[in-house]
Amino acid sequence: MADKSRVLKIFAFGPPEVRLGEHLVTFPTRKTLAMLIYLANEPVLYSRDHLATMFWPEATPERSYASLRNTLNHLQIALRQASDLVKTDYLTVTRNSLGLNSDAEIEFDLQIVQRAYELARSDRSNRKSGEGSARVPLLQSAASCQRGDFLVGFSLGDAPEFDDWVGIQREVWHRRLGLILDRLSEIQFAQGEFAGATETVAQWVALDRLNEIAYRRKMRAHFAAGERGQALETYNTCLFALEAALGIKPEPDTVALAERIRSQPTPTHSHQRSSASRLNPPNTSGAFLGSLFTGRITEHQSLENSYWLAATGRPQFVVLSGEAGIGKTHLADKFIAWASMQGVELLRGSAYESSSRLPFHPLVEALRLRFKHKNETQDLLGDVRLSPLVQLLPELREHDPDLPSPDLAETHPEEKVSQAGFYESIIQYTFALSKQAPIVMFLDDLQWTDSATLDLLQYAIRRWRELAAPVLLLVSLRSEALHSVIQPQQIGSPPDLSVWFSRIERELKPVIIELEPLGEQETVQLVLSILSPPVVDFAQWLYSETRGQPFYLMETLKDLLERGVLSPKRKAEGEWSFALDVMHDLGQAVRVPSTVHAVISSRLNRLSPNAFSLLAAGAVLEQPITFKHLCAVSNVTEDLALPAIDELISARLLLEPEQTVTASAYTFTNDMLRDVVYTEAGDARRRLFHQRALEVLEAAGASAAVLAHHALAAGLDQDIFRLSMDAGRESLRISAVKEAIVHFELALRFVQEATYQEMPDETNLRDLYYQLGRAYKLSGQDEKALKMEAELNRLG
Repeated sequence: MADKSRVLKIFAFGPPEVRLGEHLVTFPTRKTLAMLIYLANEPVLYSRDHLATMFWPEATPERSYASLRNTLNHLQIALRQASDLVKTDYLTVTRNSLGLNSDAEIEFDLQIVQRAYELARSDRSNRKSGEGSARVPLLQSAASCQRGDFLVGFSLGDAPEFDDWVGIQREVWHRRLGLILDRLSEIQFAQGEFAGATETVAQWVALDRLNEIAYRRKMRAHFAAGERGQALETYNTCLFALEAALGIKPEPDTVALAERIRSQPTPTHSHQRSSASRLNPPNTSGAFLGSLFTGRITEHQSLENSYWLAATGRPQFVVLSGEAGIGKTHLADKFIAWASMQGVELLRGSAYESSSRLPFHPLVEALRLRFKHKNETQDLLGDVRLSPLVQLLPELREHDPDLPSPDLAETHPEEKVSQAGFYESIIQYTFALSKQAPIVMFLDDLQWTDSATLDLLQYAIRRWRELAAPVLLLVSLRSEALHSVIQPQQIGSPPDLSVWFSRIERELKPVIIELEPLGEQETVQLVLSILSPPVVDFAQWLYSETRGQPFYLMETLKDLLERGVLSPKRKAEGEWSFALDVMHDLGQAVRVPSTVHAVISSRLNRLSPNAFSLLAAGAVLEQPITFKHLCAVSNVTEDLALPAIDELISARLLLEPEQTVTASAYTFTNDMLRDVVYTEAGDARRRLFHQRALEVLEAAGASAAVLAHHALAAGLDQDIFRLSMDAGRESLRISAVKEAIVHFELALRFVQEATYQEMPDETNLRDLYYQLGRAYKLSGQDEKALKMEAELNRLG
């Protein structure tokens, strides 16, 4: 048996990495690493003249040869230091040439992929389809090599021939991996391994986001597994990806497949393997756990009952309440997947802390995802009804410049801004949709929403009841927002949800589902289901540590994986289990921090500085967390950010971006994680990052309300006044009078606290008093409106 400590492992997929045994090999220069990978790519000896010309094209022959000798010396020293006392010659060096020693123990991920590629290509040539159980292990090994594109983010800059070679190799290996994943998923599907096929095709889609063949196979695999909702979600992802990247619609075959999935009965298979508690396989040495779903049977049944009531024309309002990390969104996702199999129309949006004073944000997000097809929207509503929605969705006017202007009394600012046409257009749109299929509208994290959204939802619930519309409104919120009564409102404080719920109950009694931690039996069964062999003492100990809080439990398991207390094991059928290291004492070596905050902090402490900076930038941005914005806010260059973002994804701290209507954006795995990262970032870093976020988002054209949030968090007084005024005007334009008052009062507070040097000029002061007085008058606060009028008169 080979001595593993002597094996030189070279990884060229993703960020390049070299290990000797389990030890990372470091190199003094990028060219040293580049040369090793170049030599490993082909089992030949390269002439020194060729290497000198490739890596030092601008130097004289004498200098390029000298640089080659120095780099070769660096390479030999790095390998020698890594091998320590193990005397192995990994290089073959002659007077005129050099290369890798063919007799040395070297593992190269490209070689594994090449063997699998040749096998897959041979199968294609021989027209084989479902055969190939013996081929699966090699194909799976090659698929597991996919950490990213060939040498992703790696270049030399002063060696264009090498960089050109990298570009060509990147395309070559990209195509080869695609064929491997195609063949592996084909075999898995033919053998009824639908869960394995969907995982493989998910890798294929991540590799090639515009490949409709991959999307179609993923749709078929989901549908064959009885997952109609996931199949249709895959179709929607394909639709958005093609539209965003190329401005085209899917091929007729893809559209026809989606229609068949919608209309055909869901197949059932007695041999189908359940994936309800499947764990994702380790991505790198930092293995991670996927989502586990257990328990919540009663809660899920309650959601199903509410749906069937709504489907009969009795609108329902369901609230998922619980502490952060209890699994509200996860339960909602499971229910939405079930509802999608019933053929519902889904409207989905989220509220965020950074947009908590941006009027109608969660509804805008939900509608924007649905308003994809202009003709369909006009067919449902017509130009007159559609016109008021332009205030929320300006892109509608881009599609149809002839839309009538909405009547918002802009030419008569003293008159009350009319909300009837604006609200009613949304009601009529949802009612028209509900005639096609029942609607499920899910709004996540309602504790962050704005007063305008709450007012519109109250109106919508009343109108849906009057129209007997088949609508299920599902919201999630943190339990403290539901049970606590906010004392006299401070400027910028969130709306009092307890008061709002008391008003809603007059229209429709909500179904409130309080999520509690998992019980001891549920927790023990969950832990035992992933352990091989099962260890009851460990499962019971884990429950006593976490008390069944799902997020705490997941983070603890991830922490134990990262510390080596648990180790992943692949089962014969391709699923994963975890073995407990018997050398650990449950009472001591396995000890975990005493709170979920402490567990997350422990995991954050293992991150590289660049990875934590990116994560802190994401916590400040909150949404949208794009790669470009992360780099700008954290001040980490893109080259350094690429391996750092891989580190965060491997650790399951950030989730891979999904193509949205606007851009690809990363997301935190949980809001509680984002809260801890934001706290751990520290006050100085937060202020600096909010300042950079303000600059980045303002340049990107973000709304004034979001910009004002960042200005306030950064302590930028002058920007607070300017942006608060802009946000107030924006709010008035869309009838969000309460939000407008909040923004104008924030600007007023700045004036009241400003020094003489900071005081706005008279023109801006007049505008503030006029706008705030107008907003007070529109909201019926006549006494306050008179005070603003007096301030205007005082200015003369």
